[in-house]
Amino acid sequence: MADGYEIERKFLVTAPPTTDGGPALRIAQAYLFSDARTVLRIGRRHGGWRLTVKDAGPGPARREFHTMLPEELGAALFTSPTARHTVKYRRRIDHRGRTWFVDAYQDAHAGLVLAETELRDLDEHVDLPPWCGTEVTARVEYHDHALARSAPAGPATDRPRTRRRNTVPTTATEERSFLLFKPDAVERDLVESGARAVRETGLRTVRRYRTELTEHQLAGLYAQIDPDDRPLTAGMLRRCLTKRPVEVLEAVGEQACSRLLAVKTALRAEHGNVIYGNLVHCPDTPDEAAAQFEALADRTGQSFRPVRRHWQGWPLPVIEDALDHWWAEARDAGHRTPTHWAPSHSGHAFVLRIAVPRRWVIEFDRIVRFLADLADTDDPGYGLRAALAALYDEQGLPMPARTAAEAHRLALRVREFGLTAELPPTKAPQGERT
Repeated sequence: MADGYEIERKFLVTAPPTTDGGPALRIAQAYLFSDARTVLRIGRRHGGWRLTVKDAGPGPARREFHTMLPEELGAALFTSPTARHTVKYRRRIDHRGRTWFVDAYQDAHAGLVLAETELRDLDEHVDLPPWCGTEVTARVEYHDHALARSAPAGPATDRPRTRRRNTVPTTATEERSFLLFKPDAVERDLVESGARAVRETGLRTVRRYRTELTEHQLAGLYAQIDPDDRPLTAGMLRRCLTKRPVEVLEAVGEQACSRLLAVKTALRAEHGNVIYGNLVHCPDTPDEAAAQFEALADRTGQSFRPVRRHWQGWPLPVIEDALDHWWAEARDAGHRTPTHWAPSHSGHAFVLRIAVPRRWVIEFDRIVRFLADLADTDDPGYGLRAALAALYDEQGLPMPARTAAEAHRLALRVREFGLTAELPPTKAPQGERT
């Protein structure tokens, strides 16, 4: 099954074009299925039947999949009593170096004339001909599958020829991936600078859209996170990434995944002073990209919440309450780094500095539990704030200790766990050199 992207803009035609576009080509297509996400249609191509599956969204870029069918099967599907058909006459017209297709619809839609032109990139400039009127690219009611749905059902006896569409292919050497600009990036107007960075890599932007993520989509995007094992991480992601707008930029090209990873790294390095939000997400590999595209397309289903009622001795309601309090504070004060959070030092002569290594492999939830235990508290809110300070603050988490010996013991536990610990300077006894 071949696939690619069709990127087109569509306009109502205000008056018949005066340019001679040559003889009109009759195109008839049968639509077998359509809903808000997917369209299934069949038509003739090069003497055979071609089945097409494509996105049904309102944007200018839609992905297509094609496969050829045996003659008898294709004819049976095309003449199915439940199929809905469109018939149009198409002329090809060139205007200032750009090819336009002008379609005059027949039968139930007689009198409707649309013009469309196909692009290689969403940002490509289009010089409109004088006969182009209102743009209807984003109006689904002018898409062929919607026009077909409004036409009467019934068998079609002819076997029409269709014209090849100029799609943007995903070749064997090309990859398809995406950047997901998280709510903090959207709110800080960083999307356009990210889009420019993508264009500078040479990748083709084939689709951009703004949406709000559901918990089901989060579960697919972060499939490696089991909320039962990592309830704090899942809870932070739910609070950071749902109920606020995100923007998705889809791109195609050679080594798209690695190029978008480089863009993500650069954006985070330049603007990434946001606690746990990280500003932008993208898949690491083509396989991850394929799985996460499916996740983005499916908005309903499973939640991204724990099923178990306890984790590491903490009841789930206590964990959720701690997350709610942290998120309310973050939203009120702005959750930029540093966190400026530290436990009280009152009555403690020594302060140990704890930090998460630059390349850390320990799960965040385990760090939260460990730091709460280290401070001898059963409060997940303390552990959460302590872990964020250790992760994001330049000086790390200040952990108080009453004596030098206690500070050394704490440092040993911290290092054995896998974090870094900086001991406070101590005065050497008189007569000793430091």
